Amino acid sequence: MLGRIFRAVRDYLYGVVAAIANGLGIQGPPPPPWNWTMTDELGQANTQINDMFKRYMQDAGIKAAQFALRVSVRQPNNTFGNGGLAMSTAYTWAEPGYFITQPGSVMRIASCSKIFTTAAVLDLIQNRHLLTGQEKVFDFLGISSNDSRVSSSPQPRDHRVFDITVQHLVKHAGGWNVPDHFTHDWVFRLREIGQHMGLHRPVTKQEFAEFMFNVPLDFTPGTDSKYSNIGYLLLGLVIEKASGSSYINYVTNNLLTPLSISDVAVAKTRLAGRLGNEVYYEDPFFGADTTLSPFVTRLVPLPYGGFGTMTEVMDSGGGLLTSAKSLAKFIYYNNVLVSDITDNPGRNDGQQRDGDMAGTSSVAASFSLKDGSKQFDMAMIFNSFDAGGNKMGPITTNDGLQRFVDSIKAFVLANF
Repeated sequence: MLGRIFRAVRDYLYGVVAAIANGLGIQGPPPPPWNWTMTDELGQANTQINDMFKRYMQDAGIKAAQFALRVSVRQPNNTFGNGGLAMSTAYTWAEPGYFITQPGSVMRIASCSKIFTTAAVLDLIQNRHLLTGQEKVFDFLGISSNDSRVSSSPQPRDHRVFDITVQHLVKHAGGWNVPDHFTHDWVFRLREIGQHMGLHRPVTKQEFAEFMFNVPLDFTPGTDSKYSNIGYLLLGLVIEKASGSSYINYVTNNLLTPLSISDVAVAKTRLAGRLGNEVYYEDPFFGADTTLSPFVTRLVPLPYGGFGTMTEVMDSGGGLLTSAKSLAKFIYYNNVLVSDITDNPGRNDGQQRDGDMAGTSSVAASFSLKDGSKQFDMAMIFNSFDAGGNKMGPITTNDGLQRFVDSIKAFVLANF
């Protein structure tokens, strides 16, 4: 009882401190003078697109971005060649001395990581026949009763969890309906899970799955579809169990190496783990450090552990990093938005996937001219989240980014 009272008081005081610290970030980035830098890998950047990025980044206070565009022209034999790289640019709008983003820099891509996960699942099902898609997920992962750290009862609170299949996870139909992904999603509540399980270190992916086994579902699996980070984190574990290798090793060896893509990796949550060619992630807000014991409260910037999650745990659901040019290349060969295990694993026209987390926004889109004569595969990544002008909270909306994406798409369709 005294322990619970102590934690309640501690968490209340933490909330006050966090509110004060976050209040300091309300004003957003400092005013200019900042420097604008554009780096062009190919020497053929489009001036109008560069200007559009400059206006958008300056209006939104975004410091770093990348853009890549591949263009494929229909050939007389009705094929599209290899989708040549038409633009590969990087942009920096920041104070003097700030890290200059290069086209070869790497950046976190949040939920665009799911593109690699669905590609791996389809590969395991359609090519290697190591999965059927009908496996019962928790049974497949060897979770058939509650871990004693989760519940004193061996049986889950909702027996429908036994019915969740790989297909359900791919379709976002596993049974979880999260009204607000950044405040209610268990993926962003790892400290709470760790406290419940009595851990004095960060939660692992396997422990996350064991905890979710006992969380009641919001609907019967397969009867509805609600966007689920939870399901895609579990898919990463399924890939590991089916392949016998780590998630990132399977993706690298079987999907990336054949395409000569070498810069996809699982991002490190802590700033100390930043790669030499990795950008810095910007967010004015703070939270309790998820990389420590969940019973220890230390405030850190949201992108570096304060957001309630860890990129190492989220790998398959939102923890990867890469460059925009590699992301654009990958979607030329792979489906951007898989919705079923029977989907074509190859390029899927007219689809877009977005990724948003503290310090990160990403977009990957495949589209084409109406007459089908040209195809475009486009990727853009930013080192902060566009809160649509609302600086009063860590996450609000990314509508401003979508309007920008639509304007870039329209320009590409009219001019390339």
